Amino acid sequence: MRFISVLCALVFGVAAVAAAGDEQLVNIKGEVLSKNVFRGEVLNADPVAATTLGLNKGVFGLDIKMVNDLTSENDTCGDVTELDLDLHVSDTLIKNDAAKYVNELTVFGGVELFTYPESDKHATAEVYAGIDTMSNKLKGIHTKYVVHYDFDEADGFYLESVMYKPIAVPFGFKVKSQEFKTTATPEIGMGYGSANYNKYHWDSEGAATTDWDAALKVICESKNVMFGPSIMYTDLVGHDIQDKQHEDSSNWVYGFMVGGKF
Repeated sequence: MRFISVLCALVFGVAAVAAAGDEQLVNIKGEVLSKNVFRGEVLNADPVAATTLGLNKGVFGLDIKMVNDLTSENDTCGDVTELDLDLHVSDTLIKNDAAKYVNELTVFGGVELFTYPESDKHATAEVYAGIDTMSNKLKGIHTKYVVHYDFDEADGFYLESVMYKPIAVPFGFKVKSQEFKTTATPEIGMGYGSANYNKYHWDSEGAATTDWDAALKVICESKNVMFGPSIMYTDLVGHDIQDKQHEDSSNWVYGFMVGGKF
């Protein structure tokens, strides 16, 4: 069933990218992370390398993410421990600096498949939809809300809410023909799970807030190259959920990303 789902998603993804009429953009990025933490859950407490290949054309996009273990702590050094597929659509409906209340409005949605080849964790699939708004009245702060529905294993909802602000750093440089600009983005987010979602993932009773995180990402970016460090603090909420985490419920995650756009 999951093989068919992955195959169908790939076919539809390639068809969507091919059918869109705008210029195609391919991007690939590699990131080294001190831990692999997803929605507060520690998937690997040891360093990993995450590689993402993105294909975008018009409002359509297809992202393929692969995570490799970097240590032999779990006897999986070099193995692919996570493989995700994200087929999505995104469109900016408003971008107007002169607007009174909302200066930017972007809507997006898609379907995402999560697989864990070297783990006992079950593969699953989600559909999601979200909205991202920015107002100059709020000093350029973005607010983003995303609803994820796991229709495979959990049969439940996860609501993600995030506030962030890209800040242009007055530091630029040039390497050959590439002119780099630097942006620092602080963000804070929180997750809320439905009763079914929390029961499946944490064996917890009832709908509740599950996790929160705070992060800072710095990106130096040119037309074709991007790189930069990141730091994130993530914490599980609720004693019953914290008790189900085999590792510490609070985690610092450090990373460094290098990527290219074509």
